[in-house]
Amino acid sequence: MAIQETKLESISDTLCYSLWGGEDCNWAFLPAVGSSGGILSIWRKTNSSLIFHFTGDGFVGVCLEWGVKKTICYIVNVYAKCDHYAKRRLWETIVMSKRGFGD
Repeated sequence: MAIQETKLESISDTLCYSLWGGEDCNWAFLPAVGSSGGILSIWRKTNSSLIFHFTGDGFVGVCLEWGVKKTICYIVNVYAKCDHYAKRRLWETIVMSKRGFGD
């Protein structure tokens, strides 16, 4: 589950469990600044194992071992500003982050 514009500066386990419908989840979060922004990613923990998470201005990413085959999977939740150049910088940052993690 990917939520943008949470407008929240902090997130609790209780809120994530409520949104997910149970405790079979993990989550990563980028807090709002003032009354704007906030990104929340929630995923099922039964079939996945979090390796690490990463955040930047406008995105939250996770690297998971997923499924029976333990496939490495990167999931990025992006909330981009309307400005074309800001979007381009955002995607360049995400691509550079991925390259830094290796294969």
